[in-house]
Amino acid sequence: MRKGISPLIAEVLLIGFTVAVASLVILWATGFTRTTTSKIGSQAEIQAVCMNAGIDFFGTVIYNTSSQILSGYVKNTGNVPLGNISFQVIYSTSISNFPNQISELLPQNIQYFSLSGITPNFNTLYVSTNCTNPPATAKIDYNQINVVS
Repeated sequence: MRKGISPLIAEVLLIGFTVAVASLVILWATGFTRTTTSKIGSQAEIQAVCMNAGIDFFGTVIYNTSSQILSGYVKNTGNVPLGNISFQVIYSTSISNFPNQISELLPQNIQYFSLSGITPNFNTLYVSTNCTNPPATAKIDYNQINVVS
């Protein structure tokens, strides 16, 4: 006579194993869903805030060729505070970065900026903020800047 597991015990073991695996999958899926939902929720919140953000140059931007200083004003044209306001001066072969020149700019406020060490052959001046999606940026080309010596 052959000895083995009775069909009833085999069935109970198979059901127990299936329940244990299903429990592990449910625990993993619950944690994954919570983490993903939290990340997406925070990104959506930032996007919703940045939908009301805007920045632009205000008045005349001046470039002094003798002192190599580029200066002017930027205005928060949106309805939310902006931070980490940075500038980039674009040359034909390089970029000069001026990070976090203005730490905070409240809605509808205007702030002065001054960038030194700018050589005369630049093409474009960009301003960017902490809002990147959608981006709150502005640019001004060299031919729109008042050049003085």
